[in-house]
Amino acid sequence: MRILFRIFLFVSCISMHTSYAISPDKAVDVQSNLRILKLLPHLFYPLAVEPKIPDDFIAMSPKGKLNGYDWTYWGPKEVLEEYFKDPASLKVPILRVKLSENTVQTGPETFSENAEINNLKKKYPQRFKDFKHRWGMYPVWAFQTDAYDKMICMAWIGLNAHEGEGGWTLLVNLVYPEGPGHPDQNDLKLWDTFITQTKQLSEPEYFIAYGQNLQPGYTIMDDVGVKLTVTAEKRERDGKVQVVVIPSSSDVKFQYAKMEEVLLGSKWNHAAPLLKVYGSVSQDNPEFGKVVLDQVISVLLETVPEFSVDKDRTTDRKDLLIYQSQS
Repeated sequence: MRILFRIFLFVSCISMHTSYAISPDKAVDVQSNLRILKLLPHLFYPLAVEPKIPDDFIAMSPKGKLNGYDWTYWGPKEVLEEYFKDPASLKVPILRVKLSENTVQTGPETFSENAEINNLKKKYPQRFKDFKHRWGMYPVWAFQTDAYDKMICMAWIGLNAHEGEGGWTLLVNLVYPEGPGHPDQNDLKLWDTFITQTKQLSEPEYFIAYGQNLQPGYTIMDDVGVKLTVTAEKRERDGKVQVVVIPSSSDVKFQYAKMEEVLLGSKWNHAAPLLKVYGSVSQDNPEFGKVVLDQVISVLLETVPEFSVDKDRTTDRKDLLIYQSQS
């Protein structure tokens, strides 16, 4: 399982002229508005939700760098900084999250057995409560129990990333102040609100969370830091389709396989003409080595009188990759 870091895309739209231009503003503004990409920027399988947590909660790690396998803490910046120095200084509740090491998603709504949870159920049957829920397409299994002289509030969220016998899950834990009187109503309210009121993102935002920002005629792809822009146009007079791929930098390589015309199946832009561009994208990453990703890039197909980019006049352009259908 690859856990990689997503980097915000710094390229945007292609103007519909033979001499094109790329503006960096549009994509950055759209993608940076997705809060979950800031709270969990490291997941190869994103969690495309709008978490119901306070506005001042940010993501931090006591190790400095966020890592999916280690606890990432969500809370106010000043609170987290003090907590990392001295856990006893905590005065308000916070959350922490990481990839689970012992529980996997076994189906759309099911999780694997967890020996520790089973033991808690047997040991504290009167004080154990679990709760099954869904954040849209993401199953949630939360539980609350009084054990080890404290209350434990914990949940697993399935990432719908099935591999072999199971798929990855996120483990989330409520962290509250030490001492008598805790967790109090304020502590538990943070947890209950997060679990019951978090929602899946809208369909356009969902696509962005998964690395594809669909705009009319082009898509901005940003997958684990590998970035490019893809345009798709269909010429009126002969039905020929042209795809233009523009990597964000010279070290991003795209290997084209095929294209396929379909209709968009989502409620958003339902039945709009869509072009699926199949291929692989690669880039040398200083932290992870060479990253190679098989991709199916979806582009909202524009019908035009003539192609915006003339293939015959751009043969010397190494920064443009142009592909055409046979029709």
